[in-house]
Amino acid sequence: LFGSIKKGKYIQHNFIPSILDSKNQILDGAQRHPYYYNPWKDSYRYSLMSIKKMPKAKVLKGNVFCLATDGCHDGFFHFLTRLTAKISILKESNIDINMFSYFIVNGPEKKYKRECLKQAGIDLNKVIYADENEAYQAELLFFVPRIRFHSLGHDFLRDIFLENKTIPAGKNIFISRKDAKHRYLLQENELLQKLSKYNFSEVALSELNIKEQADLFNKSKNIIGCHGAGLANIIFCQNNSNLVEIYDDEFVNINYWFYANIFNLNYFPLIGKTKQGKLNKNRKGFDDIDLKKEHIEKLNQLMSKLQ
Repeated sequence: LFGSIKKGKYIQHNFIPSILDSKNQILDGAQRHPYYYNPWKDSYRYSLMSIKKMPKAKVLKGNVFCLATDGCHDGFFHFLTRLTAKISILKESNIDINMFSYFIVNGPEKKYKRECLKQAGIDLNKVIYADENEAYQAELLFFVPRIRFHSLGHDFLRDIFLENKTIPAGKNIFISRKDAKHRYLLQENELLQKLSKYNFSEVALSELNIKEQADLFNKSKNIIGCHGAGLANIIFCQNNSNLVEIYDDEFVNINYWFYANIFNLNYFPLIGKTKQGKLNKNRKGFDDIDLKKEHIEKLNQLMSKLQ
């Protein structure tokens, strides 16, 4: 799960990171975790093969730890649950974090990335936010294969972000997407009116830092929200909390069902209708969600049972 290579190289192409040896040969094991293999996406591993010309690598002296992994260029879910979780490998292996001169992560630099890395004990002055088609070569490059789920890594995240894990979960929260760029819930106001009798609070996660988000989810018993990166915070929920995830019927993603089962949460999908959004980009997952009266009533009945 943890490797190193002399004069190893790093490059991100088509937003997929690759580790190479000094002769530009792709290291297969660095691309994905050996226990997660999808034969239907085999070509996904070798996106670098489509590059027309390898850029000249910037040389980095000393030990360099490559944390970069797929989806982390612009995804909070991936950066928290896959990249930041990798840092736990150092703790497990009794490796001093100070032995590294640099840490490579997916660029561009963003606030939530700085928050995650700082909370994990990384010196932000040592962080390199590697951009697309930007190559680096290290004297000694350390790397961890792609991780989809890493239980010790997620325990590590709970330890560094949660200060008090003993307060019973009792809050009811609705995650708003009013300030998002896409995937709006068209009946959000109507739904909130229905939920008011169950003491639900409307929350905009963009107004909270990550520690505040972690604390909020840890203290919440019932969570309702549309599919989105903010639901990554269910990693901080207590056992037997309830998650209702809302989708449109043309984009159903199993990620949070997967994590909810692992974290012993009760998971309830609510699938509405697809309504093309202004920022659709002809891409699934960018559409708005249209909940009909029967969907809202179904959620109302579920909440009455869960109280």
